[in-house]
Amino acid sequence: MSALAAELDTIDLGDQRLNRRARRVLETLGAKPTVSIPTACGGWGETRAVYRLLDQAHVTAERVLAPHIACTQERLRAYPRVLCLEDTTELDYTPKKGIAGLGPLNHETRWGMFLHPTLAVTPDRLALGLLGLHAWAREPGSLGQAKDPQRPLEEKESAR
Repeated sequence: MSALAAELDTIDLGDQRLNRRARRVLETLGAKPTVSIPTACGGWGETRAVYRLLDQAHVTAERVLAPHIACTQERLRAYPRVLCLEDTTELDYTPKKGIAGLGPLNHETRWGMFLHPTLAVTPDRLALGLLGLHAWAREPGSLGQAKDPQRPLEEKESAR
């Protein structure tokens, strides 16, 4: 069993067929991580199957990443010191009209979402994997609004 197959062995999307399909899709996309889904799939049928999988209500980032995060936690136990690196990145979907759940980025004309992953790395720069991932979108119309000093820290964007 490959390392990737072992890592995905405990994936639980609520249905064995979805689990099997997710393993195949993740192996396909993992083999070509720098290309688009259609390019990695090599054909329209396989591409449609990936999009159908991703459209399932039980298929969430949290559920897909859960086995990887558990394996990452296990890997980091072998090291006396691990760095947990975090950063936020924008996913700009401005040209893709009609995607639900998006919000403004740095300007009301730019639409997308933000990702804030936590990556575990050794001091020798060996990446051990993800420990977490937070995704969010700003509320439409929220840019430029006056900041509420009474708002709890947990609700502030800077705390994400």
